[in-house]
Amino acid sequence: MQDIIGRAAPLLIKDVCGTITSAEKAELVQLLGQELVDSLREEFTDVDRLQVALQAYAELERSSEARLSLHLSRIFPAAAHATILQEPVRRPRKMFRLLYAMAAASAILVVFLVIRFMNGSPSEAPVVKADSVRFKNDVAPGIEGAVLTLADGRQVSLDSAANGVVATQSGAEAVLKDGQLAYNLKGAGSGAVQYNTMTTPKGRQFSLLLPDGTRVWLNAASSIRYPTRFSGVERKVEVTGEAFFSVAQNVRSPFRVVVNNEAEVEVLGTSFNVMAYADERMVNTTLLEGAVRIRKTGGQEADSRNSVLLRPGQQAQVPMGLQLQSGIKVIPAPEGVTAWVDGELSFRRSSIQDVMRVLSRWYDIDVVYEPGKLNYSFMARISNKENLSEVLKMLELTGYVEFSIDGRTVTVRPK
Repeated sequence: MQDIIGRAAPLLIKDVCGTITSAEKAELVQLLGQELVDSLREEFTDVDRLQVALQAYAELERSSEARLSLHLSRIFPAAAHATILQEPVRRPRKMFRLLYAMAAASAILVVFLVIRFMNGSPSEAPVVKADSVRFKNDVAPGIEGAVLTLADGRQVSLDSAANGVVATQSGAEAVLKDGQLAYNLKGAGSGAVQYNTMTTPKGRQFSLLLPDGTRVWLNAASSIRYPTRFSGVERKVEVTGEAFFSVAQNVRSPFRVVVNNEAEVEVLGTSFNVMAYADERMVNTTLLEGAVRIRKTGGQEADSRNSVLLRPGQQAQVPMGLQLQSGIKVIPAPEGVTAWVDGELSFRRSSIQDVMRVLSRWYDIDVVYEPGKLNYSFMARISNKENLSEVLKMLELTGYVEFSIDGRTVTVRPK
């Protein structure tokens, strides 16, 4: 596998930079397969993204000019890498930054390729024995499951409930079928509107089909409060944590999502992701298709800083708390936002703290950090079906950190 990676990395760099020949492209596809080549090309689409690897390369190579020269000589002519070595890092020229970043990216590509190979079929994945010293207790990945709280306060565990009707309220049946909860409406209903709350503890995800046909995927440590039937001029739900919505279109009844009492999303028939965990700095709403309007709760509707209309491929970032001086920021949607819906843990330019917050929700763990330098960025897409120790070993391939597991506590050590 290492030989394949060593041959593929410089070819992929050439492919990204548009300098690859037809013969080299054919060799690259033969080494990795078309699907993996396409996926990797998406991860490194421009020089800015390649430059993310620069700090990692310097750390992995331990600032050895001899090793850097050898590494570059495999990709670029001698004159090019000689110029690079002489250029001061504090005042980089454009060409220096381009070539140095391209070379640096190969180190990350090696890590990325290793991770992707390890996530292949069982026949492709290398067998890694558990470390009995550092990983005293492994932790299994999360599963499908949730707790349904009914209007009268009764709770139903959906982890092990059998398919069928799990509750009936005011003519609405809550029906569980193959890992999804849906509602069957019987008649016109009577009495006050009944509200249910679905909650996913840490280590759980679940899918919900609302009475109007809107489908919701609920990530770990999240909740959604909703009526058992929608009536009136709007459809309104409340969300904490993270959820992905595929909203059933109804122009006569707008769909609204109140997010953590920090923001409100008005939907016009669309697919979008909301992430609003209490331990994050922002409420992030990412639009895939359709249109949504984001309003910061407590902000002035007329103030453009506190109300924005999103286009597909954009993300709105709403600062947590009542910081009205900080308006809504709109950025291009980061890649991998909805990877969790497809069973993947996605990290892109993520700090170790960002990574461990995600892992703590999915694996229901506590995290302890030992003193030391931990200001590195990580990029990876890993199956969320792996045991925790396997995920940590993959992250250790970067050479930045080392982990140990004791019970449900993970210790992070800088290397």
